[in-house]
Amino acid sequence: MKFNILLLLVFISVISCSKKTSDPSIVAHWSLDNGAKDESTYQSHGKIFGDPVHVNSILKGKALDFNGNDFIEITVDGKTPSQINDLSTGSISLWFKARSWDVNTTILPILYYGGNDICQDAFDGTNGGMIIEVGHGGIFPSENIFFTVYDKPCEYPTMCFDSNDGIGIIEPEKWYHFVVTVGDNYNVGYLNGQELSNRRYNFQSDSTSLFFKDFISHDKMWIGKGYWKDKEVFFDGLIDDVRIYNKPLSLEDAKKIYNSKI
Repeated sequence: MKFNILLLLVFISVISCSKKTSDPSIVAHWSLDNGAKDESTYQSHGKIFGDPVHVNSILKGKALDFNGNDFIEITVDGKTPSQINDLSTGSISLWFKARSWDVNTTILPILYYGGNDICQDAFDGTNGGMIIEVGHGGIFPSENIFFTVYDKPCEYPTMCFDSNDGIGIIEPEKWYHFVVTVGDNYNVGYLNGQELSNRRYNFQSDSTSLFFKDFISHDKMWIGKGYWKDKEVFFDGLIDDVRIYNKPLSLEDAKKIYNSKI
């Protein structure tokens, strides 16, 4: 009887641990339930800096509460994960709840990938890589979410869009799910299971295809930290369930992830 119970517990444990890694297209998955552990098969675990606190999430499990000076660094042997920096197409999915911020002076960086060094006299979050951010302080004050990419260092963005439509304004203290997808000849964003059909392109267009492999800098990957102009900036709020896929996600895929929060 004891042996049968032990087998049952082992089986439940295996099912529980594999539940979040069953999709082979997920090449990184930081659920943030267990610190900065990557629950994909690649195990690209992160390192936490500061003291973010585990709190209740809109999802099952916990989220991390970043208080404005915490962040996570994702490195494998001192480098960004190879299964990520080799992607020419794919998707990023994440959940966040921002606190209030000064739209005139700063941004809230959710996910950053790019150079280690600050660019002097930079125009915005210039880094030679990518940033997903809330807000766009100073240049044109904004409460939208932005996806910005660079295939050159310390210059204007190569491609950038923001959530410039009826569902695009990010309200403080409210949960959001954001997906960005890059295909062979397109890019698209989804917010809370809806396509950002009227998103605004500040540079290039929806036919631009730039993803991790195309970035010029592969030094750092951070959750909750980035650069704005010539200073370090940090996210203030909650972040949860950051995933990277090796395939473009469709609108139906984004809806499915969003609706799975129940």
